[in-house]
Amino acid sequence: MSERFAYWRVALRFYVKAALVQSAAVWISALVIPPVLWILHIQQYSVRAVLATMAFGVGIGVAFFLAILGTAIGYDLKRNWHQSEPVVEWNPLLFWKLCLYAGSLTCVTLAFLSYRQGWWPRIGFVGFALLCWFAARSLAVTVRLPKSPLSDPLDQGHGPRHEKWAGGHLHPGFVGMEYFALMLNRSFLVFITDEGLRCWKFHGVVSSLEPLFYESAEALLDVPAMTPGSEAFEELMRRPHTFFLPYSEINSVEFVDRPKWGMGPVPHSGRLYTRFRGSGLRREFILLGNAQGQVIRDLIISRIEQH
Repeated sequence: MSERFAYWRVALRFYVKAALVQSAAVWISALVIPPVLWILHIQQYSVRAVLATMAFGVGIGVAFFLAILGTAIGYDLKRNWHQSEPVVEWNPLLFWKLCLYAGSLTCVTLAFLSYRQGWWPRIGFVGFALLCWFAARSLAVTVRLPKSPLSDPLDQGHGPRHEKWAGGHLHPGFVGMEYFALMLNRSFLVFITDEGLRCWKFHGVVSSLEPLFYESAEALLDVPAMTPGSEAFEELMRRPHTFFLPYSEINSVEFVDRPKWGMGPVPHSGRLYTRFRGSGLRREFILLGNAQGQVIRDLIISRIEQH
């Protein structure tokens, strides 16, 4: 009981700070914008109206704060319910993901209730419901490093990180982003193993405001405990949003050393195109960070030739 109390004392302090920061845009705007407009005489309101507007905005900010905090606490209870060693995690997009799911359900309900209004309202509501659902599905999942601490890749008898390959990490792999549905994106951590590409979708839609969002996932490529086949690696690959691309299904791999339009300040070194046998489907992975695309391409090709 004392351990749980100590955990929640730390967790609640963290969740309160995180929720306060995430909801700050609402209540800070409410405290700043109305008096600024009144001082600059852009809007001719009385002092009472300005104070009432500020109070209303702060109330909305408090509601956002409580909703975000409640979401974090609820997710913590669900995640650690049967765990002997609870772990604090924070997903800044989880609240918005739930809002999108709620919006999707609301649109489906409105489509059902508008059955007497003709086809177009129903098509519109169903379309919005699908957009909300796809957007929610693509939002980020929490990135959490394994329980074992990050250690020096030169330790534990693994040898120099470039001993077996020249890709810049201890384990062969890369972090890549893929666009889908025209303008949505998702990001993957990809391990190049002996059997194929083991992939984990660690992030959904991301904007240019988070240019280094991938670094926490990329760090896993330098964790000795994450050697393919190890317990920590298999635990990661049993998580949701993981998949396997065997070499037998890959027909060709091409690296294009040109930036991707629309990436903004997100660092990337080029694009890796993977074409599959039979269907001819091609997937484009934008290599994030300073990934050595030609080295990655040559390694995958050599593994394909072995199969």
